[in-house]
Amino acid sequence: MKIDLHVHSNHSFDSTQSVEEIIDLALENDIKVISITDHNEYLGSLEALKSDKIDVISGIEIDCFFNGDIIHLLGYGLSFDDKKILDLKKHYVNELNRIAYERLNKIEERYSCKLDIDKIKSYSNFDGFSNVEIEIVLLE
Repeated sequence: MKIDLHVHSNHSFDSTQSVEEIIDLALENDIKVISITDHNEYLGSLEALKSDKIDVISGIEIDCFFNGDIIHLLGYGLSFDDKKILDLKKHYVNELNRIAYERLNKIEERYSCKLDIDKIKSYSNFDGFSNVEIEIVLLE
């Protein structure tokens, strides 16, 4: 039996495929079980769990800081209404925002460049923004 337990949807910054497209692609390739493990976001997994076309295991990929490095921790079989999971997501979004605002301040100080925060946020697919969205605006 073919399974894929590490799939990103358009709820993650590094994919453009919708959950429906992922499910259809999995079925076309005879994959019987999937887990949508978007970066720090569980909306794609929740959406996939509603499907009656394919078996789905809930999942998420969480960015963690360990010894000064970012590592990616995969979690499976989670209940996304669990207070610990909700608190973890809230903490992560707050940290991303804190780091992103620090980066914006450094850009403004070093290059005398004021970036439009609303424009930056318009590229985000979560409740804040990160260096990814800042880079998109800088490259425009």
